Amino acid sequence: MSAVLLFFEDPQTANLKNCALPDGELNGSVDALARRIAPFDHEAIAVFKNLIDLVSMLPDEKMHPIWDAFTATVLRLVYRRWLRFREGCGSPVASKIA
Repeated sequence: MSAVLLFFEDPQTANLKNCALPDGELNGSVDALARRIAPFDHEAIAVFKNLIDLVSMLPDEKMHPIWDAFTATVLRLVYRRWLRFREGCGSPVASKIA
């Protein structure tokens, strides 16, 4: 659907909706989209996807520090949650670390 937006000013012109689907409708919508895309030329889709990746992805030298900061943040949050869990269990180790 992203490719369709290249030819239109806005989603209304392309008759597209931006909405969240309820859990019960997600599988059916994904299956319908997959059936719609399946007959397309696979090579053309791959080429278009690569073009989108080229213009939308950061170069590795810019992406690595961002990814490192993200993973460090997530690991820090997980570690803090683990410490709180251990403290709730009455672990003497957790109180010495914190």
